Amino acid sequence: MHSMALLIIGILVCQPSLMAAYKILVSSHTTEKAASKAKERTEDVLFKNSYYQAHRNNEYYTLRTYPIGGYFVVAIEPIQSEKVLNALLGMARQINRNAFASYVTKPSSQDARNESAPKPTASQENNRSKSTASSFQDTTPSRTDTSKYLRHKPKPVQESTASYYLYIAITVLLLLTILLSFWLFRLKQRLSQAAQPEAAFHEPEISNRQHNTYRLTTDIHSHLIPGIDDGVKHIDEAMELIKHFHQLGYQKIITTPHIMSHRYANSSKILLSGLEILRERAAHEGIDIEIDVASEYFLDEHLMNLVAEFDILTFGNNYLLFEMSYINHPANLEAMIEVMTEAGYTPVLAHPERYVYMAKNFSKYAKLKKLGVLFQLNINSIAGYYSEEVKRLALRLVDAGMIDFIGSDVHHARHMQSMENVMKTEAFRRIFQKNTILNHTL
Repeated sequence: MHSMALLIIGILVCQPSLMAAYKILVSSHTTEKAASKAKERTEDVLFKNSYYQAHRNNEYYTLRTYPIGGYFVVAIEPIQSEKVLNALLGMARQINRNAFASYVTKPSSQDARNESAPKPTASQENNRSKSTASSFQDTTPSRTDTSKYLRHKPKPVQESTASYYLYIAITVLLLLTILLSFWLFRLKQRLSQAAQPEAAFHEPEISNRQHNTYRLTTDIHSHLIPGIDDGVKHIDEAMELIKHFHQLGYQKIITTPHIMSHRYANSSKILLSGLEILRERAAHEGIDIEIDVASEYFLDEHLMNLVAEFDILTFGNNYLLFEMSYINHPANLEAMIEVMTEAGYTPVLAHPERYVYMAKNFSKYAKLKKLGVLFQLNINSIAGYYSEEVKRLALRLVDAGMIDFIGSDVHHARHMQSMENVMKTEAFRRIFQKNTILNHTL
C-alpha cells in the first residue's frame, strides 16, 4: 500500500479549482501503465452499475488518472453530494479496499477536533478496519466514517527512498561545486599576488643608500643577441634592455645566448659575431657599458664534444655556464661535471632553483657543491615569477648559503620590469646577507 498522505497532498496541490468538492482515491500506482490498467478495470465495474450511470451525468463527476509526485492515481472527482460520495465510496471499495474519500474544503471545528485527537493504536486501527469492511455495502455512511481513512499510514515505496537519496546527492554536489569555485577564486588571487613582486613579499622598499650597498654592477646571464634563440628578436629591443641595465647601475653585461643542439644550433662564431653587432650599436648610441659574451650550454653529449675540443665561451675565471632538463634529473650528471672540471672549466649551474624535481632530495644540491659546481640564481625566482614552487626552492637555496652568482636571465622587457621591482625588496637584500656573491669579481 502506497503513501496515502502524499497522494492527498498531491490532490490538494494539483487540483485547486476543486477545493469545494469531495474526491475518491480509488487506487495509486508507481507506473503510468499500471494506473491505466487499473482505470480500465474500474471503468468496467462502475459503468455496469446503474446508480453510477444515473448520477454521473447529473453530478458531472468522472473517473480520471493523473500523476502526483512519484505516483499515478486513479480518482473519481468532483463529487458535490455527500450522499453520492458515500454511495460511490462503497462501490470503489469493492474494486479496491484501500479506496478512501477526502473533502478538501476548510474543515469544521468538529473536524479540527477529530484531527487533533490522539492517533489510534495498531489494535484499534485493525478493529476499525474490520468494522469498516463489514459496512462496504452501506451506501449511507456518515461523514465521520469516511474521514477516518485520511489517517491511514501506508508503507513507503522504494521509489520514494531513491528520490530522497538522489536529492541528497544533488545537494552535496552543488555544495562541492560552490566550495571548488571558492577555492579556485582564492588560488587565482594568490597567483595574481605572486606575479607582483612587491605585493607578494609585503616588505618595505630599501632606501637608496641601502640599495646601493647591495646593488649589482655585473650581470652574467641574459639573452640579448637578437634573433638567435628565445631572447630578443631585433637589435632595437636589445638596445632598450641594455639602456635599462645602465639605468639600474650595471657597468658590465655578459650576455649568454643558448647553445642547444636540439633546439638552438648556435656556435661560438655566431655568438661572437652577434657580440660585435651589440658593441657597435651601443657605442653608436653612446651607452657607456661593457658588453661581453659567453653561453648558456645545455648539458648533453654535444656539450661534452665542445669541451673535448675546448670550443667553449666562458666568463670570468674560466666559468662555464650550463643548464639541465627541467623535467628529469640527468642520469650521468656527475660524470659530465667531472669532464668539465678535468678540462679546466669551473661549472656554473644556471638557475638551480628551477629544477624543482631536486627539491624532493635537497641533498643533491650539496653533492653538486662538493663536486665544485657553483650556483647562479635568477633574480625573478625569489618573486615567484616562474612559480610558487620555484620561489620556495630559491629562498631555501638562499638561506642555505649556496648561491655564488646572481643573474637576470633577461629575455624581454617583462623580465626587466619584474627584476627592477625585486631589486627594491628585502628578499633581494637577503641574498647578499646569506651568501658570498661573486658578480663583482668579474
